[in-house]
Formats: sequence, structure tokens, C-alpha cells
Amino acid sequence: MNKINKKSKNYSQQLTEMVTNAALSRNAENINVLDMKKKVDFTDYFIICQGDNQMQIKAIADEIIEKLEKADIKDFNIEGYDNKEWILIDIYDVICHIFDEETRNYYNIENLWGDVPQKTIDDTK
Repeated sequence: MNKINKKSKNYSQQLTEMVTNAALSRNAENINVLDMKKKVDFTDYFIICQGDNQMQIKAIADEIIEKLEKADIKDFNIEGYDNKEWILIDIYDVICHIFDEETRNYYNIENLWGDVPQKTIDDTK
């Protein structure tokens, strides 16, 4: 994996692509990318996806973490890894939410931020 230049103008976009590709490689479902740049100042993108069960949610998170480390990105935080209903990986410019279906429906983040541009990533192969 090539390193992503943090000083690059499109760093957060490259990071988003890397994270979504890692999630897709572990069969993440219903991937949505929310463009937060004009709405908040703490991140550029939210990535929201889900897995079918706790093992898959962990596998998605593990794959993302592995890709970040291979790209020499060490500055990130992880929340919820132990309960595996909602794992949040905060890479500052990109925040990835990995849910189980029930928790995702309960918090309904896409609707909460319904006024920001959203893009669905095709998870079919």
C-alpha cells in the first residue's frame, strides 16, 4: 500500500477511498459516504457501513486498521471495538462508523445529517 501524502490537497478523499475499499474487501454492506466539509470543522467525511454479525463487523474494522497501518497512518482512534455493535474509527479527516443493522437503524446517522451530500458505494461484486 502506498502512503497517502497528508499534505495532498485531496488527502481526505484518498483516505476515504482507501477505507471504503478496505470495508468492501470484507463485504461491508450499505456503505454511505457523507461529505461533511461544509457542515462541520472536525472532519471531512463520514463513512457509514454495516456488517451482518459481530465477527464481520470486527473483520471490517480489522481490515481498515491494517490498511491504515500499512499506509503508515498511525494517528487514529478506535471506539466500541469490544462490543462490536458500533465500531468507530476516527482518522480525524475521515470518521468511519461500522454498525450492526439494528444499531445503525436506531441512530440513523444518514437522516441526522440529511442535508449534506451523500454517496452510496456499490457493494455488489
